[in-house]
Amino acid sequence: SFQKTVVDILLTKFGKAADKYQPRTMILAGGVAANSLLRRSFEKEMGQKFPKAHLVVPEPDLCTDNAVMIAWAAEKKYQRKEFADLKTTAEPNMAL
Repeated sequence: SFQKTVVDILLTKFGKAADKYQPRTMILAGGVAANSLLRRSFEKEMGQKFPKAHLVVPEPDLCTDNAVMIAWAAEKKYQRKEFADLKTTAEPNMAL
């Protein structure tokens, strides 16, 4: 019941943010995304509430390590041929 409560709270907060910002893409990532109940619930609930949004949920083995998540995001950009020039400077708030 603790797990279900936490999942419900996360989905409620996620849903409120999605209502406010109307994202085209929603990503469930990080260590918490390895939780099977959260993954199923996210895909079901967000898929129903926001059918036009693209839901991204990496495989569970990619959700346990932040370095792996960064590498996964970089691979997706590489596949889309989105490259930064060599003049890129460090920007702590740079969007992935």
